[in-house]
Amino acid sequence: MNLRSRPSILIVAALAVFAEPVSLPAAPLEIFQGVTLETEERTEPRPLRLYWVEADLDAPGVAFEVSPGNGPEPGEASAALPAEQAREHDWQVVMNGDAFSNPDGEEPLFYTEGMPVDLLGLAVSDGETYSQPHPRFGYFYQDRQGRFAVGQGKAPGDVRQAVAGFGRLIDDGKVRPTEDGKRHPRSAIGYDPKRNVLIFLVVDGRQPGVSEGASRRELAEWLHARGAREALNLDGGGSSLLAIRQGGRTRTLNRPVGLLNQPGTVRPVGNCVGLKARELK
Repeated sequence: MNLRSRPSILIVAALAVFAEPVSLPAAPLEIFQGVTLETEERTEPRPLRLYWVEADLDAPGVAFEVSPGNGPEPGEASAALPAEQAREHDWQVVMNGDAFSNPDGEEPLFYTEGMPVDLLGLAVSDGETYSQPHPRFGYFYQDRQGRFAVGQGKAPGDVRQAVAGFGRLIDDGKVRPTEDGKRHPRSAIGYDPKRNVLIFLVVDGRQPGVSEGASRRELAEWLHARGAREALNLDGGGSSLLAIRQGGRTRTLNRPVGLLNQPGTVRPVGNCVGLKARELK
């Protein structure tokens, strides 16, 4: 979302939620039954930090969900912090979802918790559709048989969970974006050829010398190298966030730029995707 002016950092501090840095594994580490976490720090083609979560959907207790909305009328969702979404829905992993806008048309200076928002694409939670597809944007969905797919245009009739994004990154194993494009913080979701491994990826950006963001083409190539068959680019920029919930406490894994591009600040988002999983034995 575009901010209309730049208030002082004191105002930002008053309104923002800050994400504390945490120690993260450089190699894949099982954090829940069937769920692994990996962090990459790259120096080429520029400083980058990538955060991967992969979930084995055949593992006991692993389930994919999308946060519910308010119904199909304007203001179809309420802006909420991802950590609160994880707590409310008992998710062990949470990532931001759809892009969103103000139902009144004029972008507010800040989105605050509880503010009504309109989502820019398909959103379905437990079979309840609360936002319709956008004609230009794709969506990632799970049908009632538990199968995943990426679509665009009219939604199928058997959607159980769905989240929208700006465009396909990988289509039937092929990288879709052809341009390098602008580099931003990014969030993406995909699955493997057997459709039993779900992939979450968040890339930090707008932090010179630390992590400077990715283009859509780069995001697609990294997911393709990871083995994704299909993948979708979700909302990014200041919304990009990945967090886990262990022992009743939610930890933000990446370094979001939620407000005025200030690293470590978290802003409310329109909706989220989440994973339920069992604690390690």
